[in-house]
Amino acid sequence: MTAGAKPRLTAKEPTPIQQAPGSVALMLARFRLLAARRAAWLQALWASEGEPAGRGLISHGEVAAALEDRDSPEAERAAEESEDGSAAWKRELRRVETALSEDRESRLARLNAIFGLNAEEQDLLEACLSVAVDPSLARVCAYLQDRASRTYMTEELAARLYRRGRCGVWAGESPLFRWELIEAREVAPGEPRALVADPHIRDWMLGHDALEPALVGVARIYPPRPPLRAWRVAETVEFVRAMVNPGSGLVRVTVAGAAGSGRRSLAAAASAGTGLPMLAVDADAIDDAQWVHVFVRAQRHAYLERCALAWHGESMTRRAWPRTVMARVSARSLQVAGKAVPSPRSALPRYAGGHRRRGARARHRPGPSRATCPRGVA
Repeated sequence: MTAGAKPRLTAKEPTPIQQAPGSVALMLARFRLLAARRAAWLQALWASEGEPAGRGLISHGEVAAALEDRDSPEAERAAEESEDGSAAWKRELRRVETALSEDRESRLARLNAIFGLNAEEQDLLEACLSVAVDPSLARVCAYLQDRASRTYMTEELAARLYRRGRCGVWAGESPLFRWELIEAREVAPGEPRALVADPHIRDWMLGHDALEPALVGVARIYPPRPPLRAWRVAETVEFVRAMVNPGSGLVRVTVAGAAGSGRRSLAAAASAGTGLPMLAVDADAIDDAQWVHVFVRAQRHAYLERCALAWHGESMTRRAWPRTVMARVSARSLQVAGKAVPSPRSALPRYAGGHRRRGARARHRPGPSRATCPRGVA
């Protein structure tokens, strides 16, 4: 093909996916199909630029292609639609994407529902998870970016693969970054940021249940014990269920009492009554510099593993609940805090009720409205 000629996309026959694949297999199949489409277009484009320049140099053909905007999203789509050979590839991609869209039960589907990810955010999460699950795809990323050193996903690459424009539509306040599902890492001056899926999220999606690394040494499952009669656990459980069932949002119960009065035991009994195990987090074991990070990871772990959180420690009197996630915590969840916890700074309503106990006592607070919470958490 001569320099300046219109590039033609030649799509190869796709390899069909196996019958009844899991969500991870579907996610990887989709990534490979999209990468193959992009690779075919780039190969045609590069062929139209003529002979490449020497190492480290830029050819006249490359400059002409850039100035004429030959690699525009519109040109790529037009080339695909004009090629008859891409019909089989399109059918396979539709089959894979349909299976993914109909998935409601897998852990990948649960991630999307829990954190309320929209279609664009689901695409970026899938792109990063694909590279994390299959490291061989890192070299595919480098090839598609025409940079041997870019063995990682970038926003620009994800945008072109998943047809989201030139540079993407993902903002810093996206749940992907707010909940640390994806980390954006600076690589070098002038280079795009590397987007990396959190290893714990990758492992959880693959079926591995383990404590978040950030919580090791500061949190543990607190087993329930037979409650004292004076605790009136049933009343607390009834309140929690009444608040959760209408979808009113997060329920926070403040347990107050002297040291040794059974605050955590009361909380564990109430959690068990709602059908949730309780993860007790020692705030005093968390450095101030790590507070927000550990808080986010604890919240995230509770949603993924479906457990209640119990925060305890004297440092709770001086620490604020991080607003970036507290304003969007999940419906149908329970959190318990120690005696001296102040009203959180994220403008929660006043106490919905309270009752005194001998020793420990519990006070209830409804949390943010359902409209501000991630979706689909049981």
